[in-house]
Amino acid sequence: MTPEADMPEQQPETMSPGLMLRIARKQTGLSLEEAARAANLTQSIARALEQDEYGALGLPVYARGYYRRYARVVQCDVPAVVGAYEAINDIPTAVPQIAQRPSIPYGARSPLQKILPGLVFVGLAAVLVWSFAGKRKDNSTDIPADAVPLASAQVTPEPLSVTPSLEPLPDLSAARTPHTVDMQAPTAASSSPAITAAEGGNRPAEAAGSLVPPNLLEIQLGPEPAWIEVLDAAANRLAYRIAEAGESLRLEGDPPYRINLGRAYSLSVRYGGRELDLRPVIDSASRARGTITANGELRGS
Repeated sequence: MTPEADMPEQQPETMSPGLMLRIARKQTGLSLEEAARAANLTQSIARALEQDEYGALGLPVYARGYYRRYARVVQCDVPAVVGAYEAINDIPTAVPQIAQRPSIPYGARSPLQKILPGLVFVGLAAVLVWSFAGKRKDNSTDIPADAVPLASAQVTPEPLSVTPSLEPLPDLSAARTPHTVDMQAPTAASSSPAITAAEGGNRPAEAAGSLVPPNLLEIQLGPEPAWIEVLDAAANRLAYRIAEAGESLRLEGDPPYRINLGRAYSLSVRYGGRELDLRPVIDSASRARGTITANGELRGS
């Protein structure tokens, strides 16, 4: 008995699309693999077509294409196969048409209809130009003349420490006037043979100490200006300003002295004629803050 004899007696309009394709393929003598290769389909798709596995075919638009290609290869009626698939899956065969408004010929248009596109274009162009001009105006805001510093203006650097970490100080009007002497200029005391010998280093240290006041604080600046602040035991400000580069200060008061020195690495400080080492009290900002006791000991604040 032939394979065709095993097939049920059904009319084409009552057959499923898979049965129609399977009967047609066996009538042509093609195997499933040969038919799938000729239709440029995978065997899984060809098997799904013949077994009516509609879920494996994807969207209807893809399924219709599979059915058409496979039906042509196995010489089956293409419209009948596609129609059976659409009827079983309740898929509309006709593509819905969208009603379109007929175009009015240019000669039959009214004057307003003729110039309306031009008016719309001009309006859009005006909006774009207005927006661009507004942005340009926002970006070119005038800057007041007094907000721009002049290149020739002298800028005074701010002190390194505006608020000293000291106890509240008395009225500044009663503060003692700093006693500053330029050590580079010769004085009557320095012109004496004893002082000259001390500066030359030709006399013993104890002799030099006997000529320098024990409470004398000497600060020698380096090649850069620095902030100098010195207070004595009575909270009198012996110095409170930015000293010039290379300047020498001689300050006398009642020890202990509270010091706040900027750019401390470039300074040389002597107390009672003895050089002090500022490194233990210098912070990360090159600022030395501490206390010089009456016996010349430097302590951090």
